[in-house]
Amino acid sequence: MTPKRLELFILGLKHRNPYDDRFWRNLIEQSVGDTEAAINEWTVEQLRGSGDLYFEEPPECICGKRDLVHVYILKNEQNANRIILGSCCVRRWQIAVPGWRGKRNYLQMALLMVRNDQQRQFVKDLLGRSVKYPRGLIVTQKQKAWLESITGHPWTGRLWKR
Repeated sequence: MTPKRLELFILGLKHRNPYDDRFWRNLIEQSVGDTEAAINEWTVEQLRGSGDLYFEEPPECICGKRDLVHVYILKNEQNANRIILGSCCVRRWQIAVPGWRGKRNYLQMALLMVRNDQQRQFVKDLLGRSVKYPRGLIVTQKQKAWLESITGHPWTGRLWKR
């Protein structure tokens, strides 16, 4: 244990992570609310890789961390501000992100990862159709290939066979 941490331990004080302070300061700065409850104003808008051409320079999380692998772009529902979070803060602060389980969640994740309006409309159409078919959406081989190119994950749903 370092002398500083030992001193804090003896005094009964909890060591605060500097990334935490930066995270909350920057989040509240971009939010309408002025307390930690402001985290509820944000929703995940997009998910991207750090090497994505979307970014001109390597992205940085609002907590200050660099070298991000998964980059989440969050949008404030009240003032339309956008922030960048790394997977470090998404896990730490338990930000709600759709998972890869189930066909509907797969399509919701695909909607976060689209790169243009044509892909966005394609995924929205599939999401609309998935509501009509509770037993499972059936996609063509071409649609499957396009979904997999958008998400980078295999489609495990049903395929239309001709």
